[in-house]
Amino acid sequence: FVITQLNLAHIYLYRLNDVPSALEVYKNLQTIEPDSPWVYDGFGWAAIARGDYETAQQNFQKAVELAPKQVLERYRLAQAYRMGGKHQQAIEVLQRLRKEFPTEIDSLYDEAINRKKLGQHAEAVRLLEEFCNQTEASARRAKVPVSRLSLAAARARMGRTQQASADLSAALVQNPQPSVDSAGVLALLGRKDEAVKQLEVAFKAGYDNYIWLKVHPDLDPLRGYQPFEDLMKGKIKT
Repeated sequence: FVITQLNLAHIYLYRLNDVPSALEVYKNLQTIEPDSPWVYDGFGWAAIARGDYETAQQNFQKAVELAPKQVLERYRLAQAYRMGGKHQQAIEVLQRLRKEFPTEIDSLYDEAINRKKLGQHAEAVRLLEEFCNQTEASARRAKVPVSRLSLAAARARMGRTQQASADLSAALVQNPQPSVDSAGVLALLGRKDEAVKQLEVAFKAGYDNYIWLKVHPDLDPLRGYQPFEDLMKGKIKT
């Protein structure tokens, strides 16, 4: 019963983007499983959807305490801090994450975003360069193609536009299917119209986790951009 209800809540929240219906299920689950990290995770995402970052932080913190080995909860807590403007707290969460889980390369990227928000540009660039180096090294060890989109996003944030554009082109050759991540790189490069078109195609192909689009930091350049706001209008029921 609990698993079925969790699946139902996930469908409401991540597929239908229906926050009130998801919250009703999560609240019922809380009476049955008061120590379930997934319930608090759901409360956290619902709060983010509503722009209530303080409540999101509290719930993700509870999820971290209940499931300390779940790295996703650490990232979500840091994201909630970032969105609430608490960049130093986000950095501390990400540094603890990296100390306990040294292979979590994405924490470098996320920390760099928060460093830049605090005006610590040199440290942000250092972290992004380390992110690129570790991303390439990890791909070599695993003998798999490197994620060109990841490199493109990092290099765009460092202002290395030509290199980022080349990485993006290579990524689209590897996988020409429009995606949220490729739209994010285009947004970082200032190519907003192209980014919105990528999202439009992704939506038509079935992408529907609109709450994540509120969180995705690479889409920040699109916030307040009318074509993007029009595209997102009515997508989330809060």
